[in-house]
Amino acid sequence: MNNDLFKLHHDALVELYKLDLNPIGVNVVQHFVDSTLTNGNPVIWRSQTYVAYPITSSGFEKTRSGPPANPQLQLSNVSSIISALTRAYKGLLGAKIERYTIFAYNLDNAPNPNPLEVQDHQVWYISRYSKNELVGTFSLRHSLELTAVKVPRRRISALIE
Repeated sequence: MNNDLFKLHHDALVELYKLDLNPIGVNVVQHFVDSTLTNGNPVIWRSQTYVAYPITSSGFEKTRSGPPANPQLQLSNVSSIISALTRAYKGLLGAKIERYTIFAYNLDNAPNPNPLEVQDHQVWYISRYSKNELVGTFSLRHSLELTAVKVPRRRISALIE
């Protein structure tokens, strides 16, 4: 059925990315998925098509102690799309990246998908970029690390019994 869900294992985790340029004043939102996970085929989740694109990511691990995560996204620049976007929109600095991790069986074309089941959802903002002819690399920061964002001023303490 549906080409066996693009030959993905139904219990495989899929990382979906949403690039939102609205925070930098551009009304553009792009959705993409790592093309190596989907054999180059787009996927549909929550009625939104995620275009297959060559992506690698690192640094999204969560820890309770130590320095905060410093994730990076690398996107193929072979077609010069990344060069064009970074040139037109000041390096995409401040653009929002949302990363969803879901099971393949929750994609819309699966037999019984549950679009509300999300294993992980993270929101990041592009803080730096570099590019060459082959790859565009984006360093990401959490929203709490942005200079204009402040943590609420109230004391947070553990319950004392």
